[in-house]
Amino acid sequence: MMLSQIPRDYTFIKETKKSGVTWGTGNNQLQAPKTLALDDQTGYIYIADSGNNRIQIFDRDLNHCFKLSGCKSSYNREMKYPWGVCIRNSLLFVTEKLGNILKIFELDGTFITCNVTTGTGCTVNFNSPLGVAVDEDNTTYVCDKGTNGMMVLTAGMPSVTRMQTESTPMDVKLHKEYVLVLLEAEGIKVAFYSKYGDFVRNVKVDAVHTPCFLATDHFDNLLIACQDSREKQKINIGSIVIHSWRGQRIHKIHSLFKNIRGLAVDRDG
Repeated sequence: MMLSQIPRDYTFIKETKKSGVTWGTGNNQLQAPKTLALDDQTGYIYIADSGNNRIQIFDRDLNHCFKLSGCKSSYNREMKYPWGVCIRNSLLFVTEKLGNILKIFELDGTFITCNVTTGTGCTVNFNSPLGVAVDEDNTTYVCDKGTNGMMVLTAGMPSVTRMQTESTPMDVKLHKEYVLVLLEAEGIKVAFYSKYGDFVRNVKVDAVHTPCFLATDHFDNLLIACQDSREKQKINIGSIVIHSWRGQRIHKIHSLFKNIRGLAVDRDG
């Protein structure tokens, strides 16, 4: 596993490697990891270790700290392919693609609730949930791949609304007053919505194949991680494409990554 640190000017790359973190099932191993989230207070990195059905937590130097995998209780059951992770208000939000569930934990791993807990009054049924984002009021936005829409849950999950998207939503981020949704479509787009679900505009981004993850930085740029599949060479070359707020391509970072599994921007940009 490798973490690449990319400064704000996107020119100098620093790679942080940890030889002990490899492919496998142990504490210092990952299988098919997906998204990641950063805790700016502790510096911990929360990684959806999807193939191992757990969340792995490392420090910034990739020293293993602890893990979350659920248990055999009715509500905090063992995880099934966790995909989306988000940290907000000292809480960890996790979607499970195969479990069709949203779980909320404290950052130390203590289970709090989920969307199927008795008493929440929440009737949402997910169908392959992917990316997740949470605002300052704990309103939660979930990309629901199976229904081509966004599920919006209010704090405590007592009610849910649905935002129809033009095509399959892959990832979601909140930036300023907008909900940004990365769409998997012909002519890749980032769709802008208001937090009330009203469509604002589409921004078409060029030179992107198989979009995976979306992030924003302090300059209002859009960062999109994608996979350029090259079937003849039997390899996947990952790249990160940076666009302005209006969709103009600023920079593309490539040939440094293989099988990008997540993308996040810390508070320093």
